[in-house]
Amino acid sequence: MSGAKKVLSAERTSLVALNFQAEPGLLKDWIPEGFQPDLHNGDCYVSLVAVSLRKVLGRGIPFPVCLGLGSIYLRVYICRETKDGILRGFRQVRSVVTSERGKWLLTPLFGNDLKVHKIKQTISGFDGKASETSPPSAEISWISGPDKHESRIKVTGRQRMKLGARNSKVSFILNHHWMFAENDGKTLVYEYRGAPAVIWDAGHVTMQGHMSDLVGDRLARVLGRKPASVFLVENGPVTVLGPFPPEAALQIRKAEEEKEKPVVQ
Repeated sequence: MSGAKKVLSAERTSLVALNFQAEPGLLKDWIPEGFQPDLHNGDCYVSLVAVSLRKVLGRGIPFPVCLGLGSIYLRVYICRETKDGILRGFRQVRSVVTSERGKWLLTPLFGNDLKVHKIKQTISGFDGKASETSPPSAEISWISGPDKHESRIKVTGRQRMKLGARNSKVSFILNHHWMFAENDGKTLVYEYRGAPAVIWDAGHVTMQGHMSDLVGDRLARVLGRKPASVFLVENGPVTVLGPFPPEAALQIRKAEEEKEKPVVQ
């Protein structure tokens, strides 16, 4: 991996993930050939993710710090089984960014599925100073629908999370750090790296308005359900490396797992 190319680096100022159970058949249009939905205890999940970035560097060009970059997207969890093991990751679909320049910057990573929409993100408490009496909170709002009403998502943290067992629902969602993208009919793999961060369980969640503006009518039905889980992630660095062919990514994952094994003396 020493020759891996850094295609994006940034400082994540906030991340909010709302996770929903979904029928695998709804996702078939976004699952690359040779892949399948990655299930947790037989259930399929998608995540609506709102993230804000600053100090963004992509295509070798710094994105203006004063502008920052906001994005909302649906994350679909998929996997590929081979004789050498299982490669798990996510496909980012129905992606919305807050500016034309952000679209230009991210299109090589996420393809032409990106669209631009004016989105306002108001965040507090993501700077490592939050407490259970003053937890982090985020509000994402946009003007939507033919009536031009304001739609919004508001999430307030409750307590810092302990991830617990590796096979827990939250761990399942967080452990997908390989990102799959389509380019000229080929599936490429990127490694999404982030430093260990403080994660908060949500205590209050409000979703109002037209979610179809973000994800389309079919997937908006999924977002109308009660979330299976909601969490907030405090700030930290983010790096995206790649692209790799799926076979190379699987070998990288296996090598990393070998490094993590305890040494027997």
